Amino acid sequence: MFRYNRYEVIGLKRKIVTNNPSVLEHHQGKIDIEFIDSYGYFEVLDALRRLVHDGWQLETHPLSGSVKPNETPYKSVAVAYDPKNTALDFQSLQIIEEAIETYNKFKTNQDLPQWTDRVLNDFQLIDRSIIESAFPTMGIDK
Repeated sequence: MFRYNRYEVIGLKRKIVTNNPSVLEHHQGKIDIEFIDSYGYFEVLDALRRLVHDGWQLETHPLSGSVKPNETPYKSVAVAYDPKNTALDFQSLQIIEEAIETYNKFKTNQDLPQWTDRVLNDFQLIDRSIIESAFPTMGIDK
């Protein structure tokens, strides 16, 4: 079970934006999850851009990991919102815009394959492991 330790005190809200069913399955009810039902993660990047415009800040990088955007359909990114500071975070905006540019560059080179279920499960596990590795630095305990 996750606890929002030090962040409860200062009022930060946190959530994970993901299209990974494994992240939803393993962490629903433990942390707020915005699930994007899509194959390929452009929709995740687009949702992140909207959240950043609404005052949320990126806590993990949208291109973390070594799997290229045109190779995996899954992406999970942590964001935080401080109701005391809702100003647009220009660093988060720059990161998400650059991630979208990178995604588009890779998409132009080659479309995302229609992977088998076995391969999709592997990609889900990789993405889930990456986002879970960020939990301790976010102050989220298992």
